[in-house]
Amino acid sequence: MFFRACDIEFNIFEELLEIIPMFDTTTGEDVFVSVFELLKKYDLPLEKLSSVATDGAPSMTGKNKGFVERLQKKSE
Repeated sequence: MFFRACDIEFNIFEELLEIIPMFDTTTGEDVFVSVFELLKKYDLPLEKLSSVATDGAPSMTGKNKGFVERLQKKSE
């Protein structure tokens, strides 16, 4: 998971937080749980998230069970 941010002086930086191993299945739920745990671990508030980049796979973008949909529901 890469993290891109802008500080108070508008300096932009990008960091690799962690490589998240995915075993067995990679459903939208699996990806969401892994990413959400990583956000909690690094104390990154979901309210500050402004965008998500994916590869377009159905598990990432599916309108009912995809990662992006679950992320949107969680942030409401």
